[in-house]
Formats: sequence, C-alpha cells, structure tokens
Amino acid sequence: MRMGVKILLLIEVPNGLFDPNRDYDEMVLRSTQLYLNDQLRARGHLMLNDALDQLGVNRTKMGYRLGWLMQEGKPLNHQWVELRIANNPGIDDHLEVEVLTAGDIWDLL
Repeated sequence: MRMGVKILLLIEVPNGLFDPNRDYDEMVLRSTQLYLNDQLRARGHLMLNDALDQLGVNRTKMGYRLGWLMQEGKPLNHQWVELRIANNPGIDDHLEVEVLTAGDIWDLL
C-alpha cells in the first residue's frame, strides 16, 4: 500500500487569492478543495502542481510526481484532495496550508 504525503505550504498574504481575514481564507480553501476534487473525479487523477496552480503557488519538481488518483471509482489510499489551514498563530503575514496527497502516483498513470 502506498503512503500519502503531507505538504506544508507557506503562502504570503495578502496576495491575489488570500487575505489576512482567516474566515475568508478558509472559505477560499473550501471552494478550491471542492473544485480540485471535481477535477479529480472528472480526470481520474490530479497532480500536486494542479493544486499549487489553484493556490497561486509556484510549481515544484515534486508536484509532477505527487498527487491523487482514482482507482475503480475510489481515490487511491482513500485520499481526496484535502486543504486546511495549519494552526500557527506566530506568523502574521503568511498562511500555512496543509495539502494531503495520496503520494507518488507518477508510475501508476
């Protein structure tokens, strides 16, 4: 069984997508998560870089390997796209976002 991978993003705020208002940021993350899970269902796979694009973050080398995959109508490792704000009250001008992936899916495509 493949293991999922958790990525922690540090996003500067404000930017074109996020705002210093945490309630607003949580709403943006929920709507982005719904959109990405719709893309996963429709395409059958989603790479981490697809999620990074939606979050306004630069693509990474790792983003071409990590992601999410549907197998027999179910997500690999039972892992849907999950985005959440990490609890770190010490950083005022950045937002920490946890991205939970199903792991390295490149060789399964």
